[in-house]
Amino acid sequence: MIEQRAAERYKTEKAEHEAKMAKRAEKEQATGKKTPGPPGQRSG
Repeated sequence: MIEQRAAERYKTEKAEHEAKMAKRAEKEQATGKKTPGPPGQRSG
């Protein structure tokens, strides 16, 4: 039961993260600038 909830939570959080990264990439293309932050946190 715990594993099932963890899997559901993982799917939800992964989808949110992917949407966030897509939005950042779109913004980077529109502005021509990289998103600020440490390299490990930037997309691409």
